[in-house]
Amino acid sequence: MFKGIAEGMIQANGKRWIHWGFLLVVVGYSLTLTIHFMLVILNQPYVGVYTLKDGNKVTVSQVAPYSWGESARIQPGDTMLSIDGQPAFENRNVRIFNMVGLAHKLTLDRDGTVRSLVVDNNSSQWALLFYLVLPLGFFVYLFC
Repeated sequence: MFKGIAEGMIQANGKRWIHWGFLLVVVGYSLTLTIHFMLVILNQPYVGVYTLKDGNKVTVSQVAPYSWGESARIQPGDTMLSIDGQPAFENRNVRIFNMVGLAHKLTLDRDGTVRSLVVDNNSSQWALLFYLVLPLGFFVYLFC
């Protein structure tokens, strides 16, 4: 009789360990992904520029609110000349998704004036808050 009870307790404890182990793996994986995406956002902010392509000409159609592009005063109608030193029409995200999400350097033409912009977090404090701090706060809230 006691042998059957002991075996049942061992099986129940084994299942608990499996559940706790699974929970630990899921939390560890979530934390790893969170740290990875935080580092990506800190190193390379979200540009948030949507484009229209007409042959080899790439024109800004929209700029995402709270993005680096809005902080840098990129406007619809600006012509994208290059992204990270390559012609804008050759950029993979422009070709496939009609947008610039991540970049290090942009060259734009507005009414004949060419501007070179370096993408960094110094000019996009609102973007940093909107795309990093708020999601991190939401994750911590759900975790707790």
